[in-house]
Amino acid sequence: MRMVAIVVGFALAIQTNAGLKDGGRPAAGHNPPKALWQRTDEERLGERFDPRSMRERRAREATEPFGVSRSAGAGNDDGSNVIVGARNPELLLPWELFNHLMNTTNLPEPEHRDGWPRIYAERAAGLDLPSDFWQRLDRVTAAYRTLIASRWAAEALLNNDDRADDAAARMRLQEVDQAMCAERAHALENARLEFGRDWFDRFLYTAPAKSLTVISSDETPADHRRISGGCR
Repeated sequence: MRMVAIVVGFALAIQTNAGLKDGGRPAAGHNPPKALWQRTDEERLGERFDPRSMRERRAREATEPFGVSRSAGAGNDDGSNVIVGARNPELLLPWELFNHLMNTTNLPEPEHRDGWPRIYAERAAGLDLPSDFWQRLDRVTAAYRTLIASRWAAEALLNNDDRADDAAARMRLQEVDQAMCAERAHALENARLEFGRDWFDRFLYTAPAKSLTVISSDETPADHRRISGGCR
């Protein structure tokens, strides 16, 4: 599964109260809508891979207003799956949002890394973010963050000017990628245990979701089920 993750550096309001009257009470004939962070993976995948939904999300009006530009030849019928987190956060999987959160807050360059916790905290202002949130998150995800650092280091070797490093870098990337899938699932579970599953998932769909766009041409529901399960 090859996916392109695009970071979008602005926040947009997300409506989650469709079908509600003033005061948050269900309109007559409507069941209370499920909060977007409480949907199941199967509910997300069902809509994510619905042909009509996919066609709709590829349209220019569903991408460009959110800062997402696609190639000149891309169209509504090119078969790609486009999920703009600022528009359709409910279609992103928890593992994708957690992966995005961990990668952006553990970038190797301080000038790129250090602003992300502030951005996420501002987006999550209504969630009563604990004052020691980042320290606790770092503690319970330490093993996964070590693998992220190893991946950045291997990519730096692969991208340097010394071609003699390439074989070793590719081997190291393969080793790290194999280990990351299981450790990501473990780290996500640790974070949910530390902060409470409902609260942490709400944080993921409130903060990181707004800056993640995923474009893929060959992803499948089975890929997501496998990754969500730690590739076991």
